[in-house]
Amino acid sequence: MGKLLNRFKIVMSILFIVGIVISYFTIYLPMRTELEKNSIEKFVLMAQLNDLIINQYIERCVDSVEALFSRHVIKSRIEEYRKGFINFQELKDSVSSQYLEELGTIKDVIGAKRVVDNQEVMSYGQIINFNNTKEYNLGNTSYNVDFQGVDLLISIYSPIKEEDEVLGYDIVYFDMNPILRSINNGDIKSFVLNTYEAEGRKKNKLDYIDIDDMHIIEDGYFIGYLYPIKGTDKFLYTRISKRILFSSADEVTRLYLIGVVIVIFVFVVLTIWLTDKNTKKILNKSQKSILKYREYAVKDSLTGVYSRFFLDGLISGNIVDYELENIMKGINYIILIDIDNFKQINDEYGHIAGDKTIKKIAEILKLSVREDDLVVRYGGDEFLILLKNTNREVAEKVLERIKNKLKEIDGFDSPITISGGIEELKDISSIEECLKSADDKMYNVKRMKKVDV
Repeated sequence: MGKLLNRFKIVMSILFIVGIVISYFTIYLPMRTELEKNSIEKFVLMAQLNDLIINQYIERCVDSVEALFSRHVIKSRIEEYRKGFINFQELKDSVSSQYLEELGTIKDVIGAKRVVDNQEVMSYGQIINFNNTKEYNLGNTSYNVDFQGVDLLISIYSPIKEEDEVLGYDIVYFDMNPILRSINNGDIKSFVLNTYEAEGRKKNKLDYIDIDDMHIIEDGYFIGYLYPIKGTDKFLYTRISKRILFSSADEVTRLYLIGVVIVIFVFVVLTIWLTDKNTKKILNKSQKSILKYREYAVKDSLTGVYSRFFLDGLISGNIVDYELENIMKGINYIILIDIDNFKQINDEYGHIAGDKTIKKIAEILKLSVREDDLVVRYGGDEFLILLKNTNREVAEKVLERIKNKLKEIDGFDSPITISGGIEELKDISSIEECLKSADDKMYNVKRMKKVDV
């Protein structure tokens, strides 16, 4: 009897161990792996949101600097100086107060200067000479991100031009620390790295995601996301503690180990069921979080339509949520729209009125197309409409419908008008060429309007 009992105990022990091993490899390990992947995907979406915020901040700074020269009074005084009607001192005296007034409306400015004919007209605040500052007297706006001690700054160079001649330039310095502090108010932290620091991080790249310019990094106690800041040689590095990121997976681990310790073989099935139930709840919660951050990552913060950041991600393939790729299927016509004389609205009525106008136009665009069609804020005052399964006649009617609805916008001295270019998209892989063709058509319309005037 004793031998039989011992044999029974041995058999039960073997069955218990086999059950634990089977449950470990077939249930627990796949669950934890899925949770970790799910957590990393959610983290990447949140990190991409920070990257979007930084890029939008830089774009706002560039727009603000380019607008410094748009005031008619300042422009006319420089033209008078160039024609010899006033001397350089009179130029300085006449534009200094206007220049300071404009600077006072721009957030986070710590220094600025204006140069005309290689002579300094006006300077304000702290002037920094970055070692890698680009050559001046260029015809296009450029910017640079660099460190000054512990401070992170942006220097923006904006040329002052009369037709194609560069008369001078504005340089404005912005403090990036406030925007970084605003996005670093939770468990996720973002830092700006130089090329050398970024290359060091890339050595620990994970194999979870392999997409150009996107790097998921295992950084000691952290998981990090590294992405280049557009137009600079710097990188935005966002990281989160593994303890926080994988807390859901760790919770499942604890539940499983407790079940192994306290439950005998006859209750193993119950332990697995409970673990599975709790895991599904955690996965469901994570999925809801992903949907929330997906909305932040793909939509323009001002208008609520799709963002240029999202469109570029779809075109280039640099997007983690592969389900969203299906959103581009069926698109065969695009309409590129530009608001006529939008700078004049900003100059005469202010940027708040300009933002309200942009928002109202976006609402009109969404109401003018079908639910499956896409509206994208393509630039500051440019929108892109992507129509699905349609034809040119319908596309032209959509554009005409938008123009008619714009007449309902009041509050300005003259009606809000747009210029649009329509182009057929025969293959999604040729969308960039299609966009360029639509852009050329749109600007031909603009030129025709100027000729008519």
